[in-house]
Amino acid sequence: MVQVTIISEGAKELRTGFGVLFRNIFKNHKIKILQLGPKAEAIKRFKKRSGMTAGNFILLIDLDAPITKKEQQLAGMSLSSFKEDVFFMVQEMEAWFLSQPEVLTDHWGEDLFGAYRNKDAMIINNPAAELQRITKRSRHGTYHKISDGSILLGMIDPERLEVDFPDFKELAKRIKG
Repeated sequence: MVQVTIISEGAKELRTGFGVLFRNIFKNHKIKILQLGPKAEAIKRFKKRSGMTAGNFILLIDLDAPITKKEQQLAGMSLSSFKEDVFFMVQEMEAWFLSQPEVLTDHWGEDLFGAYRNKDAMIINNPAAELQRITKRSRHGTYHKISDGSILLGMIDPERLEVDFPDFKELAKRIKG
C-alpha cells in the first residue's frame, strides 16, 4: 500500500473531512493528512519535511487567486521547484462546495444554491465569503468553515472535483501514480 502525506493549511478539525474525501477516491493508498494552521506554516513544514514519516509529500493550499495566477503564486511562495508536489484549491476549499450545489442543498436542507448550477466555481472570488452571504438567513445558519467545512468535505464527489478543478485532477494523478 502506497503512503502519501498531504500537508495542508487549515484547522486540524478539518482533517476528518479531508480524510473522508481522500479515502473515497484513493482506496488503495494510505493517506496521512496534516492540517497545519496558517498557509505559511504549512508551506514551511512542507519545505522542511522534517520529523515526518517517510513517504510521498504533497502540499495542498488555497490559491486565493484565479487559476491564471498559479505560476506567480508558486514563485511568490518560493515553491516553483516543488511544483509537481504543490496543488491548489482554486480559489479556496469553498469553491469545491459551490461546484456541487446539490450537496449544499442537502446539508442546509433548503435550496439556496440554484444560481450555482452550471457555474464555474473556479471564477468565484472569495468563495468562503460567498457561502457565508448565501447562508446568512438560512434555517441551518451561516456557513462555518470548521463545522460545516468538515462535513461538506466528506459529502462532495471527488470524481466531479477531478472534472471541475484541474489541480484536483493533477493531485489525483500524482497520488495514484
